[in-house]
Amino acid sequence: MNGTTITPHSFTYNLTIPIYQRLFVWDEKQINQLLSDLLRAWKNGQSYYYIGIITMVKNKFENNIFDVVDGQQRITFLTLFGAFVQDDEWKRFVYNDNTGTNPLRINYYGREEDSRDIEKILKKEYNAVQNWNFRTFLECITKVKNNCKDDFKDFSHYVYHHTAFLISELPDAYSAADLNLFFEKMNAAGRQLTAVEQLKGLYFPEYSELFDACLNFEDKFTYQNNELSYSDLQEPALTDILDSQEKVYAEPQEDITVNRYSNRGILSSEILLLHVLSIVKDQNVFLNPQNLLANFKNYFEMISESEIATVKNDFINKLQEYRRWLDENIIYMKIQNNDLHEYAFRSDSDDEISAPNNSDAKAKLRQFQSMLYVSSSDSQEWVLKAYNNQTPVTLDMLKMLPKESAEIPELPDMRYPDIDRSWFWLLDYLLWEKFIEKPDDFASYNLTAEEKSAIIHYKFRRNRSIEHLHPQTDNNSWLDEDKDFFGNLAMISSSFNSRQQNDSVGVKFARLREEQIPERKLESIKLLLMFKSAQGRDENWSVAMSEKHGKAMYNILFPRELA
Repeated sequence: MNGTTITPHSFTYNLTIPIYQRLFVWDEKQINQLLSDLLRAWKNGQSYYYIGIITMVKNKFENNIFDVVDGQQRITFLTLFGAFVQDDEWKRFVYNDNTGTNPLRINYYGREEDSRDIEKILKKEYNAVQNWNFRTFLECITKVKNNCKDDFKDFSHYVYHHTAFLISELPDAYSAADLNLFFEKMNAAGRQLTAVEQLKGLYFPEYSELFDACLNFEDKFTYQNNELSYSDLQEPALTDILDSQEKVYAEPQEDITVNRYSNRGILSSEILLLHVLSIVKDQNVFLNPQNLLANFKNYFEMISESEIATVKNDFINKLQEYRRWLDENIIYMKIQNNDLHEYAFRSDSDDEISAPNNSDAKAKLRQFQSMLYVSSSDSQEWVLKAYNNQTPVTLDMLKMLPKESAEIPELPDMRYPDIDRSWFWLLDYLLWEKFIEKPDDFASYNLTAEEKSAIIHYKFRRNRSIEHLHPQTDNNSWLDEDKDFFGNLAMISSSFNSRQQNDSVGVKFARLREEQIPERKLESIKLLLMFKSAQGRDENWSVAMSEKHGKAMYNILFPRELA
């Protein structure tokens, strides 16, 4: 049942609330919040209202009994709701059937008074209920019933059939007490579990250490087990997990290392996992991080219980393989003080990164990958396509990907606002490559040594704002079609663009010279060449100059036009 969507209607578990669990502690505010949400979902005709994950583990002493590890507040809420309504539907949830004679489905071990209070609610002996939080619930649900009047039956029917949650059955080897402590620590940290953490807890708790290692891009992946089998796997120690959580969520210490680097993969953890799922399924998967849990849920629901262990094992082995392939073939980011420092391969030396030359195939591959990274959506499908290509990741192979994903436009059609921004990124790569290989071809631009250095060390960033060198707001000298032409356009950051406004070419160029070039933080090679073509003067940047520049850039993008 792991990862299956459950409603009160389909719930079949018999539960124990262990003695170490907290009491039902929801107060009026929390109870009313959930009731309000359910009422809103009912009135809006919402298919399901999800209340999260109920985590449990098999009781070590009684068959067919599960101890609730996390989710006690929500499951008690539903039990109280059912005890209050107590029609034939809800009796099947509160009891094992609707006779009212079988034991309660939920047993508060060591707190028999809570079980007795639920029996009193079933008998409508509300004034005899001792648990004050239970009594608060009764007051809240009575108000809802009075407000709904004749519709309350329909509302309770909706809650029974449409309140949905996931069930996570944890491995028997784990101590429920330790697991409860783990979840308590997570709650105490003041944060909810991320989708990735939920996925790990739902489907891969026995692979916890390996799972984390695969998703940690700070270091090269060096996990010892090349091929894991479920039967040989050593269960992670819960004390180790708890210790690691305390370290992760402890109050951060002041960082006195100003120049400290951190490493970050170009794939988010969610996308990496969805890539691997796509590989394992051998079919396309909707690569949306928000659909992470739904994708895995749908996948595991198609797997029989006898195959679950094998399928999970195969996924984890493929995850390892994919992570090793990423380390060998795909760039990562070196971040310094929350800013991009370099793109790099794991095999790069600092000298290789800082000094590209005309014969440096590795530098070109690194630069082209960084261009694909910034120009792609969060799904980074090009990485998955490169893996599925089953050949070494080469520059020639990657250069085919933009041609596959976009139709080559005609030059007159390359106009703002419809122009595909990916062409600006690709052009800046080709200009960089051309400058590395044949710097003499740029002699007409009269580049300074500092400007040349800025081009050589150009780094791609996710700039998406279109700059008009001749401003859009000018209503006199240029026609709109000329202002919006490719030759008059460059792609820069929104912050830099917002500062340009209607300033003259000279003022804009001065800003670029002062702020970007000395720091080697050039935002657009194309824009620099536009400034240099005009020699930094308004009068030199004409419609004819824009058309000449646009045609030259188009021929670099699509050299077929030169034939």
